[in-house]
Amino acid sequence: MQRRPYTPEDVVQILRKGGEIITIEQARQLLETFRKLAKLVVQQQFKK
Repeated sequence: MQRRPYTPEDVVQILRKGGEIITIEQARQLLETFRKLAKLVVQQQFKK
């Protein structure tokens, strides 16, 4: 299993410091979206 460096709880705390308030579920969705985007970017770079 891959190590996931940030938990949803970490994201909530990080964003709270910047003045943004989100729920744990929103943080979970945000992390999932970022991970999918990162995977896509890496795949596209290797196709070039």
